[in-house]
Amino acid sequence: KMADIELQLTTVQNRILAGDHDSLGQVDAGALVAVRRMVLNQSKSAGTRNRTPAMLLARSASPQALPGVRNLPVNEKSRRFAAIPLREPDAITIDGKLDDWKGVPVIELESFQKTKTKIPNHAERERAWAAYTREGLLIAVDVIDTSGKLEKNIPLGNFALNDAVEVLIDSLNTKLPKRGEPHVQHFFAFPFGHTTDEKSGGHESIIPEKGPSKTVAHPPQLFKRAAQKTERGWSMEMLIPNELLHGGGITPGRTIGFNLQLDTGTDMYWYFAAEKKLFMNQRPDTWGDLLPLGADATIELLDTDGNAINSIVAGRPFRLRIKDPDAKLGSQGPANLAVTLRTASGRRELISLEEMDVGTGIFEASIRTRLTTGDSSLGILELFEGDELAIEYVDRLRAFGERDVILSAKFHVASFGTKQRK
Repeated sequence: KMADIELQLTTVQNRILAGDHDSLGQVDAGALVAVRRMVLNQSKSAGTRNRTPAMLLARSASPQALPGVRNLPVNEKSRRFAAIPLREPDAITIDGKLDDWKGVPVIELESFQKTKTKIPNHAERERAWAAYTREGLLIAVDVIDTSGKLEKNIPLGNFALNDAVEVLIDSLNTKLPKRGEPHVQHFFAFPFGHTTDEKSGGHESIIPEKGPSKTVAHPPQLFKRAAQKTERGWSMEMLIPNELLHGGGITPGRTIGFNLQLDTGTDMYWYFAAEKKLFMNQRPDTWGDLLPLGADATIELLDTDGNAINSIVAGRPFRLRIKDPDAKLGSQGPANLAVTLRTASGRRELISLEEMDVGTGIFEASIRTRLTTGDSSLGILELFEGDELAIEYVDRLRAFGERDVILSAKFHVASFGTKQRK
């Protein structure tokens, strides 16, 4: 029944990631609960932590849209789950403005107040966004400042009493009961800097397995952040670079343990994953899961001048281009992709495409062709007139989380005197 289950989940995930939260209220909550249980049971029996598209029932949908339905965790101990999109490095400018975040699902934060003290500036909700690039993890927040004023002078040892955003990451998603391992990290940043440290981009609170705790400042060219004042508070964007992440950077399809805490100068705190009876910053087993999604690959044919074409002329070379931004992301040096060529007449060739520039996600190969003579020649693709060439590529991770999707594009083979169609 997994095919039927995943079809239902695909419909829901598409609505969530497209921001169509209102129509989700029409989805039967009881059915979704049943789907969730069946998927989790299937995941357990298969011994996998990355079943998709089940994992895309992110909490980015409003709680009212899915009454009584809990997020689908990748790890059984997860308190919450969200899937985040891949963005090009220049798609989001770190300037504190949030206009670049259109199309990225909102992450609604959960509130927790330690006392019953009256809050000066009540916040109905606090919102965050998360995405990633090949450089690292992007975070944005739109903050209602509950104290009504900016706190930036309380000593760094008590940084949570200032206005700040805290980001907790377990790169290996171990869900350990305590911190101490180097891959379990705690970053924080002040929207407009701290009185004693105006220049640093962000800080890291380090709790080693042995020895005293310490706070390390990271320079703004490494840990980027920027903020803007708003009518009711402030907005901020930050980039936590892969260079600072122990246990590996942000990688498509590899889930990380994650929590976010929003501090606004009162005892009202906001979290991605809240466990109110525990000190969550010290307990990675209370954190949620963050899944970096892939990007949809495309197949293109080009002539020798770089113009797009949709047919092939036997005897003329052409260039095959695959655009797959998440393929080989994080690889050191140039990377290659494998592509299969099939003709309707029965020929099959496996070719390798090389990345044009490191990290671009654009892969190309130049392919020589000729009319078939019956004698195969190394490095030349033999074709019949009127044949059809199918190009197949396995997209390992798609934008909605689907894995190992076979993309196929078919192109007509024309005779040598025919003008190529563009």
